[in-house]
This record gives sequence, structure tokens and C-alpha cells, in this order.
Amino acid sequence: MMNTQKNFRSIAFIDSGLEAQEQLVSGIFEGIEIVQLEPHRDGIVQITEVLTQYSGQFTTVHIVSHGKPGCLYLGNTQLNLDNFSKYADQLKDWFAAIDNVSSDLFIYGCQVAAGDAGAEFIAKLHDLTKANIAASANLTGNAALGGDWELEVTLGEGNFSSAFTQETISDYAFVFNSSPIFKEEEFESEIKSAGVSDTSKEVLLSIFRSFEKKESDPQNTPTALIKVEDSELEVTYLGINLSLDALVPDVDGFALKDFTDAAKLDLGSISISSIPTIVIKNYKNANEAEYEILLKDFSLAEFINQVTAASGVTVNSNLQKSLKDLGKFDLSL
Repeated sequence: MMNTQKNFRSIAFIDSGLEAQEQLVSGIFEGIEIVQLEPHRDGIVQITEVLTQYSGQFTTVHIVSHGKPGCLYLGNTQLNLDNFSKYADQLKDWFAAIDNVSSDLFIYGCQVAAGDAGAEFIAKLHDLTKANIAASANLTGNAALGGDWELEVTLGEGNFSSAFTQETISDYAFVFNSSPIFKEEEFESEIKSAGVSDTSKEVLLSIFRSFEKKESDPQNTPTALIKVEDSELEVTYLGINLSLDALVPDVDGFALKDFTDAAKLDLGSISISSIPTIVIKNYKNANEAEYEILLKDFSLAEFINQVTAASGVTVNSNLQKSLKDLGKFDLSL
């Protein structure tokens, strides 16, 4: 039963579609109220009902659900860029009764704040709720699957504090992503069923098999996400310690329009910590296929440090600082 006293100021809404839901429920810090969203009802309506019923009591709201760029999955519906107007009045009511206290809204769904769609989504949500917002721009959850528990994108002046205990963060074996995650055998079967050409299939599998497997950490099994839209196939690799040359496999018919000589470079010792995605347009036709590689949160400073260390070259300290000041960014090849 929900506690009705005014001193309970935080609440977590956990969507029923998440894996190991009971582990998430038991892993919430004591003192945070918990509501599990019903799977066959509109999740936005359910959240609105609770926040309206206990009007003004909750200044911090955690929403834990599956997501994708610019979209949250809640109950039997989505909150996305196309239906904000439908839910605008409800979203405005979430924190409307709170006076003279800032409100915080934390969104854990994978990649909700990623890219242009994510930025627009967070801006609209902030505008309607007036809350400080922190949201995930990458995968949320298990590190071996490419996830973490940071909410990288913020809007407003709130301070993010996770709703989950460290034990839960360490032990949770899944990510809050709307797409299925495939291991190698499943991955090969999935791209075959998608009608991928033999050349593109060889490229995708070559990259997959290039992940370095740590014998000391067998739980870090390489996996991948697959997204298909019309004539475009997008694969995001979630393994660890992928070297840069693995992203430019020596396969006949494979070339990157802006990086055509990459396969000739000796990059075997250069690993990348960013999550790579390969996009193939016209993936069913080997002769018309176009390849692009996206590296999310790429650190040029880290890359240059590895290149110079491998070659024995020393980088000027001022240049090192300038590269570090660039921070991380999304790189397209």
C-alpha cells in the first residue's frame, strides 16, 4: 500500500515489460515508493493517476522502462514525439501541485535521450513538466551488454541520484532496451532471416567475431542489437575491446566512403571504448550496398594516446590538453 505521509518525496515507476522485474523492485533504495505499471493499461495514464492522487507529495520521479531514441515504453503504449500533444495536459499535471520546490524526473530507458530525436524528446518533456530531467543516451543496465547506470543527458539544475542499490547495479543481467540482444549464433540466424546479402553477412559476422574475449571475465560475451528499416540495416555491437581494424574487415566488396584506406592501416593494437554501429544501406544487394560506421562517445584523445604509444611517439602536452578538452563526440566513418 502506498504511504500517504508527506515526508515520502520520491517514487519509482517500474514498467512490467522489463526483464527480472522483481529484482529491480527489491533493488530500489528504502524510502522510495514503488509502483509497478500494469502491462495492459496506458502507462502514462497510470503515472498521472498516482501523481494526481498523491498530489504534491513527490518531488522526485524515477521512470524505469524500455526505451529507444525519443521514445519510452510504458504499459501498453509509448510516449514519443508523435503523441506528446495527446498527453500534454497529463504531463503538465505531474508536478503542478509542487510549490517552491524543484522537481526531478529521471528516465532510465535505453537511448531515450540519444541523437536529435532524444534531444527533442527531453526538451518537450522538460517544457511540459517543468522538472529537471536526467535521461540515458546509451544502454542502461548490465556492463557486459554495453550498458551503464549513468543518465548522461540533463536538462535543468537537478542532481541525479540513482534509485537502485549498488548490489542491483552490479548484479542486474539485462539492459532497458526495446530491441532484442543477440549472441553470435542467434545473430547469424537473425541477419540471414533478414535477407542480408552474402557480402554484408560476411562483414557483419567478421566484426562480431573480432571482439577480444577476456578469459578472466567470461561473462563479457559479445552481443549485438539489430534494427531494420526499409532498405537499411543497423547493427550495434555490444562486446568489449573491439580493435579499430576489426571495423574495417578485409572482405571483398566492403568499403567505407570516407575511410577507404582504413583496412590497409596497422591498427590491430588500437582498441576503442565507444560503442560501434554499422549501417548498411541496400543490405540485400551486394552490388549496391553502402556502409557507414558510427562510433558513439568517441574520444580522440584516448585514440591518439593509443596510436602514439604503439608507435613510440610522444605528444606535446599542450596538444594532449587540447584533445582532452574536446571530450567525447559521435564519429561517422
